[in-house]
Amino acid sequence: MTADLRTFPSWARKIVQNKEIIAVNQDLLGKQGYVVWSEKRARIWIKELTATDKPADTWAVLLENSNSIYGPKRIVLQPARHIPGWAEGT
Repeated sequence: MTADLRTFPSWARKIVQNKEIIAVNQDLLGKQGYVVWSEKRARIWIKELTATDKPADTWAVLLENSNSIYGPKRIVLQPARHIPGWAEGT
């Protein structure tokens, strides 16, 4: 990142310095995340990660609401529909 973190507001600094977010970004599997659902200004992103419990897959899920005008939005994650290889009851 080529920015001076000292100039960031504290909320932004907390995001870019979050160890869990950095771990997802730098996961050894190296796969890119992608959108599996989108409606107006809300999206569900997923990213396959290095498996932590073979043979099960490991996924990162991000629920994004970029609608700053209307506030909260209900986003329903349906793993069997949104995550490849996920079966009901898993």
